[in-house]
Amino acid sequence: MNLLPSSFYHWLIGCAAALLLTAPAFAQTSAPPGRPAPPPGAWTLSNTLDYALINNLGLQGSDLTSRLDVATLGQSRAAMLPAINGQATHTYQYGTSVDPVTYQFQSNTIRANNFSLNGSVPLYQGGVLRNTVVRNRLSAAASAQDLEKAKADLLLNVASGYLQVLLTRETLRAAELQRTTTTGQLEQAEKRLRAGAIAESNVLDVRAQVATEDLNVVTAQNNLTIAILRLEQQLNLDPAEVPPGQFQIAEPVIALPGADAPIDLTAQQVYDVAAGVRPELKAADLRLQAALKGVDVARGNYWPRLSFGASLFTAYSSQRSNFIPTGDTVLRPVGFGLLPGTTKPDITKVVYSFQPKLEQKPTNFTNQFQDNFGKQLGFTLTVPILNGLQVRTQVKRSQLQAQQAQLSADQVRVTLRQSIEQAVADAEAARRRYAAATRQREALDLSLRNADIRFANGLLNATDFNQIKNNRARAENDQIQAKYDFVFKRKVLDLYMGKPLEL
Repeated sequence: MNLLPSSFYHWLIGCAAALLLTAPAFAQTSAPPGRPAPPPGAWTLSNTLDYALINNLGLQGSDLTSRLDVATLGQSRAAMLPAINGQATHTYQYGTSVDPVTYQFQSNTIRANNFSLNGSVPLYQGGVLRNTVVRNRLSAAASAQDLEKAKADLLLNVASGYLQVLLTRETLRAAELQRTTTTGQLEQAEKRLRAGAIAESNVLDVRAQVATEDLNVVTAQNNLTIAILRLEQQLNLDPAEVPPGQFQIAEPVIALPGADAPIDLTAQQVYDVAAGVRPELKAADLRLQAALKGVDVARGNYWPRLSFGASLFTAYSSQRSNFIPTGDTVLRPVGFGLLPGTTKPDITKVVYSFQPKLEQKPTNFTNQFQDNFGKQLGFTLTVPILNGLQVRTQVKRSQLQAQQAQLSADQVRVTLRQSIEQAVADAEAARRRYAAATRQREALDLSLRNADIRFANGLLNATDFNQIKNNRARAENDQIQAKYDFVFKRKVLDLYMGKPLEL
């Protein structure tokens, strides 16, 4: 038995199909990847940066923020779809009350059910829904650029930590080489002392130099250990996967740019390239566009709103009943006879007739479900007339927010330009320092070789020789620091210009 009209099924199937077809557009994004496995062997800069991008908790938080904005965009799109809701109630009423189905007074207990399926769809909202989708799409795109900015900052910090490990490791090697050389000189000095060629004071001076260089080696080892620890913390390494002391950095071949000629980039050239690739600029511009679209959203509330609604409903009551023929007949009075010669009834003459015998029975659930079935269609028009100036205030607030977004975009450009100007100046200063440190080391290398010959021939005392040797060691350390500082400052310029970080 068909309880519902076919139009109900057609309407319900159409709504369900619309939801199924639009579901992929609002599907949730995939879950973030799990913890990555450490790369085999020594860590290169490339796989160190890749590991940091996946494993950094701060970056994962930025990614979740971006996902939230994407979810908000999906919700605003879904707001343009029809809204369909079903409802069912089951109630008991005691004492004298009105039956909610038959609308008759009853003194018995009433058990009632109501079922409804309601749907509505916005037809015109003053452009609020459409503009909200556009605004949220721009906001989601801005959040994606914020994520790219967070990635760029993370890459720069990790690259700085990686270069710091290389710097301290090279400094340690230089200190160890200096100690090895001085230890050999101590052995030669002791032999000459035994031969009576030099005074004991010279040997004591060399021994003091060995002790000094032992301290330099320990200091360099400590600096390397701290640099590695900081890089491990930046990468959020799991000690179970990379035990302490097992974190090894690869030996990269660093291609140094020319240090003799000035940097062939101006701040304006770097800024012109950065203006088209830097994510913070893109995010600021997208937020400005979103704020302007927010003004359109607020203004849309000035307009009337029109929506269409439809509903299907039915009900059941335990007190509803029908009179059902039993199949028997009964003699019942059906009227009166007439007075002779008139058309007036004679109440003394009762007329009887056989009538079907009826029995009162409760109407079952199935029949009531069909008998009480109803449909409703309608349009709703809402015209804003006076609402406490809420819309006007919203428009004013959205206009001020757009002005704030414009100021923020201008400030981002100013900050970026100033940062680039500082970065170019720092890179040029680092280049000059590295060039000067290289010349200083080359000069002190020649001075040390000459002093070594003079010291071996007894023409230079240990005190003067150690001073020259210490000067050369300081020059070597200065050159190492200047080299990695120059490399890092150039990588900062590369990052501003959207180039990958490579050694």
